[in-house]
Amino acid sequence: MALLHVFGTTLVEQDELDEKLRTAGDAIRTFGAQVTNARVPDQVTEDVAIEFRDGTVTAREFLAGPQLNATTPLNPVGVGRPASIILRHLYTGGFPKGSVFGSVRKDMLVTSAVRDTFTTFNMAPRAINYTKQHIAAQSHVKGPAATEDGTPLVYYSPAVTAMSANATFEMSFDDFPEELVGKVGNAITGAGGIPVFGPYSGVLIGVGTAIKLVASLASRLVDSRPEFAETERLEFEVPGSAVPTAGFKVVCSDPSEFREYEFMMDAGLVHKASGKVYSGSQPYVVFLLDGTEQPTLTGFTPTAASAALLSRFLSQKEGSEVIIDALVESVKLYNDTRFRNEADRLQREIEKLPENSELRLQMEKRREAFVANIISDLLKPARA
Repeated sequence: MALLHVFGTTLVEQDELDEKLRTAGDAIRTFGAQVTNARVPDQVTEDVAIEFRDGTVTAREFLAGPQLNATTPLNPVGVGRPASIILRHLYTGGFPKGSVFGSVRKDMLVTSAVRDTFTTFNMAPRAINYTKQHIAAQSHVKGPAATEDGTPLVYYSPAVTAMSANATFEMSFDDFPEELVGKVGNAITGAGGIPVFGPYSGVLIGVGTAIKLVASLASRLVDSRPEFAETERLEFEVPGSAVPTAGFKVVCSDPSEFREYEFMMDAGLVHKASGKVYSGSQPYVVFLLDGTEQPTLTGFTPTAASAALLSRFLSQKEGSEVIIDALVESVKLYNDTRFRNEADRLQREIEKLPENSELRLQMEKRREAFVANIISDLLKPARA
């Protein structure tokens, strides 16, 4: 597994990034301070060139992230800040594999999961982002069309509390029955862009609805082993590790194959010399990590927690659909209570520490992150 970071259009491997932050970190921070203190940042001309294996990135590009001429700027991520993970581009590589008679087309199921140390469940539920029918090998997929059910959202938190998180991305290829595709589509409500979660015990959990698949359909969904499955760790506050930069990330199994390539927003990975789009056998996923606050997505965490908890214990008949709004509200209350208890515990510890001490400032930031995750105003502490 490997994670490639995008700066401008240059691909940078994780080990390179860690090394440059150690050797050029002071120069980058000094330049950043100049830009921050300047009245007109664009007039700051003295820049720092950072040489990577596959290209040169200036300190300005490094600090700005991969804007790629975007009109909406990215926001930094870290503990206490919002964070979202959004799928932007998928390439199927050599999947689905063809037969002796030539290439084949199969349905593709795109799933994801994110797990951190402060969630309310042991194993993160799998989010079903979307399905695509009749996909061939070497296909580029940018997400569900406007006429299709699904969402590119993988994760959202109003304020990150975890020191680190594992993000898993999967592509599965199979001939899914039309009935199963329809059931998955019906479960994806699209409310606020929250994906459907499942399938524990063959139950698909949406924002306010649980659908129990019949055994034959549930087995097809569970037994479809992903042809592409990669997990990457995002270390938000691990001593000795660099905080993840906001921007586009490329998830693949072998980064050496892409050392002559760069990332283009509309095309994916493109050969720098020839300009040809990558058409090899290695699949990859491009996701966007960003710290912009998204109030409409605050239901992501309680819905994910509901999926992990409720689908194991919810009694339903096969093929039935149940409205679970009240149960989801109960899980929200449970989550809020846990976040409030942790915030109160940290507050008691903070009051024992000297004013303006480094440890106190760190604990105050973590407490504010827990408070930001509380949805109910009644449970928010007065000092929030």
